[in-house]
Amino acid sequence: MSLNVRPWTGGNGEITSQVEAEVSNIVDINPETGIPRLSTRRAEASVRARDGETIIIGGLTQTQTERVERRIPLLGDIPFIGELFRSEATRTRETELVIFLTPRLIDSATADTISQAAATTIVEG
Repeated sequence: MSLNVRPWTGGNGEITSQVEAEVSNIVDINPETGIPRLSTRRAEASVRARDGETIIIGGLTQTQTERVERRIPLLGDIPFIGELFRSEATRTRETELVIFLTPRLIDSATADTISQAAATTIVEG
């Protein structure tokens, strides 16, 4: 998953954000090259919220259908009666990604404190 947020404010207590989200899943593997094929979902939104309000972005839905075949080795390959020893099932899975963002305005002193804490975490981490 990739999430890119570009916030800015006009100084009136509101924060405008350009939000871009992308989710990729492996669909299958190309048998000739061994490279995975991906299914990618993208969403872009430009939203405005007051300091501390939560923004909810949804709509990144996906439906995956999978066919599974099971069989007992050798017995499942016998003509006519082999069907007694194999089964097929189809599974459908639906997913939706929902993003919750809560932008906050901070003053320069708080920004310095956060930057120092992050730098310390990176050095110690």
